[in-house]
Amino acid sequence: MSLEDFINTIADNPLIITLIFIAIPLCSLLVSLLHRKGEGGASPWKYIYSLFVYLASIPGMFALVITFYSLIFLQKNLLTLDISVYFLPVISLVATLLIIKRSVRFDEIPGFGRILGLLILIAVSFVTAIFISKTRIWILFRGSLLSIAGLAVIIFLLFGMGIRMIKGRKRSDF
Repeated sequence: MSLEDFINTIADNPLIITLIFIAIPLCSLLVSLLHRKGEGGASPWKYIYSLFVYLASIPGMFALVITFYSLIFLQKNLLTLDISVYFLPVISLVATLLIIKRSVRFDEIPGFGRILGLLILIAVSFVTAIFISKTRIWILFRGSLLSIAGLAVIIFLLFGMGIRMIKGRKRSDF
């Protein structure tokens, strides 16, 4: 199964995907109503919020990447993209983070800094890949779009290694 087959499978079942991505912010809203104001950073609430952050962030970041890839590299029309695959995870991510932000500070949520760092790292890598693609530097290397994607992955890994080195962490701590 290719990534395109996976995306098509998701697009073929929009009701299930829609219910999942509506349930994540609604459940985080429900959790915020279960505890008193100011107690969101205490156990077990902060771990529950962490779960919702990850449930919304991972598909949301994936949707952002494939949306920008489809628009910039594949030159797809924004109006032809499937809402449940390309936009709903991002809307769910934003809604979940806004709901959680009302109940708890993000620095109290375990792992939030790492997921935010990953998002920033993906964005920087993607902008770098776009820059390389638009400057046509890949023509010098006689590369294809696949080689640009490989270069983007290598840049992503190098950025990650550089950030770990700046923070003074060992390789296994990432």
